[in-house]
Amino acid sequence: MNRLANKVALVTGGRSGIHPVGRTGVPEEVAAPVAFLAAEESSFVTGQIYTVDGGRTAKLSLP
Repeated sequence: MNRLANKVALVTGGRSGIHPVGRTGVPEEVAAPVAFLAAEESSFVTGQIYTVDGGRTAKLSLP
C-alpha cells in the first residue's frame, strides 16, 4: 500500500460507506485545492464554492 492508502486506512475507522468514493479523505486531499487557490495559477478563479467531501454532499441531496 502507498502512503496515502495507509493514512486512509487509519482514518476511515469503518465509516467509508458514507462517501460515494468509498473512503474518508485525508488532510492532503483537502490541502491540495487550498494550495491551488492560494497559488498564482488560480488568479482567474472567482466566486466559486469547492466542495471537497468525496461526493458526500451530492449523495445526501438525492431523494
